Amino acid sequence: MRHNWQCDRLAQVLLVFTLAGCADEFGPETWQTTRVSGVVREGLRPVAGGWVEFLPVEGTHGNLRVGPIQPDGTFHVDGVAVGRNMIMLAHAPIVGAYAGRFQSAQGAIRRDIPAGSETVLKLDLMEEAMKSKAIRVAPRVDEPARPE
Repeated sequence: MRHNWQCDRLAQVLLVFTLAGCADEFGPETWQTTRVSGVVREGLRPVAGGWVEFLPVEGTHGNLRVGPIQPDGTFHVDGVAVGRNMIMLAHAPIVGAYAGRFQSAQGAIRRDIPAGSETVLKLDLMEEAMKSKAIRVAPRVDEPARPE
């Protein structure tokens, strides 16, 4: 029985071209990322502990990135996706009336993270809460309640 080397060679060539065409599909996807550092505060008080989380949203491609918040409120997170990100806090000792707001996706801070070697953010939770009207001011005791 005679072996057909031409058929083997043709099969090898076809296999090489097929795998070369699929390299993009099977290889790891890469996204543009950057380092984000900054500080988390409640007014003048640093948020001393917990974690800051960056989740790409609104068409931005990337992975969830998490970094610890230091006792002075600073953080550094590598590999944050460039583009729109939702920023949440986990296990952070927040004392304001809006404490739970920044720990859920519904109340998360949203920021555009630009390309570059590093982005610096200053996150003031009181300002963020005021922007979104998350703090509801209680009526003064001497004011009569208004019907709704």
